[in-house]
Amino acid sequence: MTDQGEHRPRRAIPPQEDEPVAEDQPRTWEPASEGSGAAVGTPIPPPAVLPGSMSVPASAGRRFSAVELPDDQERPLPRRSALTPSRPETPASAAASPTGEAADGPTTADAEGTRRVWPWAAVGAVVVVGGIIAATVLGGGGPAATPTPTVDPVSTYLLQDADLTGLTDGVTWVSASTDTAVTQGTPLAKCFVSSLDTTPAPSSTLVRTFAPSAGQAGGLLHQVDAYATVEDATAAYEGRVAELAACSRNTALLVDTFTVTGLGDESAATRIVLQDTANEFHSLLLSRTGTRVNILDQTSPEQATEVAPLAAVLATAAQRQCTDEGTCPGTVAAEAGAPLPVEPPGWLAAVDLPRITQGAGTWRGTDMSEMRLAGSRCEAVDLVNMSGATKAAQRTYLLGDDSSVPRAFGVDEAIYTYATPEEASATKDTLVGNMDNCPGRTPTATVSRVGDLGAAGAAWNVSQQTDQTATTARFRVSIQAVGTTVVYLMANPSDTADFTDEEWIALSQRSAARAAELA
Repeated sequence: MTDQGEHRPRRAIPPQEDEPVAEDQPRTWEPASEGSGAAVGTPIPPPAVLPGSMSVPASAGRRFSAVELPDDQERPLPRRSALTPSRPETPASAAASPTGEAADGPTTADAEGTRRVWPWAAVGAVVVVGGIIAATVLGGGGPAATPTPTVDPVSTYLLQDADLTGLTDGVTWVSASTDTAVTQGTPLAKCFVSSLDTTPAPSSTLVRTFAPSAGQAGGLLHQVDAYATVEDATAAYEGRVAELAACSRNTALLVDTFTVTGLGDESAATRIVLQDTANEFHSLLLSRTGTRVNILDQTSPEQATEVAPLAAVLATAAQRQCTDEGTCPGTVAAEAGAPLPVEPPGWLAAVDLPRITQGAGTWRGTDMSEMRLAGSRCEAVDLVNMSGATKAAQRTYLLGDDSSVPRAFGVDEAIYTYATPEEASATKDTLVGNMDNCPGRTPTATVSRVGDLGAAGAAWNVSQQTDQTATTARFRVSIQAVGTTVVYLMANPSDTADFTDEEWIALSQRSAARAAELA
């Protein structure tokens, strides 16, 4: 195998996690205090995944001082009201005034018998007239207009603590932070770039993190991106699906994918594991409701959580969002489905290949300009010029950034295309028979099946003695028929670099699921 230049799919550039925050960007973090381990006054963002030792007080809440309405939210007009004078109440004692003055105010009769109005009463009359004139001018001669109700986007569009009741047995979730203005320090869901780097750009973004009960590990992040139109939101959702499918983080391994129905206008979900020095599991849910795109990321230190309860929780927020040109939730369900398409379609992606060394290694795939497969010498066919195939192509995946594995360690994948599914199946049967019967034809070969892939095919371990000494060459092979294609995989393990049987079976099954896009 050779290390070729990588053929990279076009996608958004992932954020640089160590990139400093510009000084002119708004800061929404609490400053560090003495004993925090950081310089006093240094802004410290909350982690998206909180260690079990951290507890969040019930008073934890928003990290902003004023709610910013999205651009698409109509702002209420100020109330216009008439100037309505009020008549001062007359004390009861005025009726029995020793001077005999009327309750309306002190008056006297002059020589002609006319009434003289006291000056304060005349001023009151002017106020009444002025009030009537003002009401006519300011109010258009009618009653004041009813203001448009104000919508608080944080309490309306984001998940609330009460929405998470029942998400995880025995766990109480409490909001830990809320961002209404996105900066480079705003928490991010795994596999996704910041909304500052997406096109089209959202008109507003809300991000809230939640922490579990004291003593529990894990975390939850909810992000809501609002767009000016449904068309913009749809385009943004498609871009987010591509991010979720490829997962730009090199440590991510795709566990499985789910088809989610009944949540909104469109939804998708995956579960991944970040293969770092300590594994970290994430259940990721993406959904669009009208002009809003939701991202939900639940983190667990032991295993990925189920998607169905996560979708049911997000439905509570979607129910409040769907009044804005969206489809309201119905019966929410999540079922295992095919992996989301990646570039190039039909082929394995870096997110499908597990690391060999915990916390190290990066997979890179390369399109081969011509077929170069030698095989394990048990296939008993010419893998470069496969008989009956109308098309043949090869990609090679090499593992770099891992000093414990040989430089040439990797995986070869070949896809052969046939005119009909029957021809593809017949070729697969021939290859499977040749692999199983290899020791009878080649005494220097040792072959063992490591997994039965059903009607699609099988997977094997192969050892070939290369000379009169004990030198051997080792191979892992799998062969499967998928529609009109035959998928061939081969790895070259060594004493220091190898897949487990379970990993090789999972990788073989994933290659068939990817190839189904071409069948």
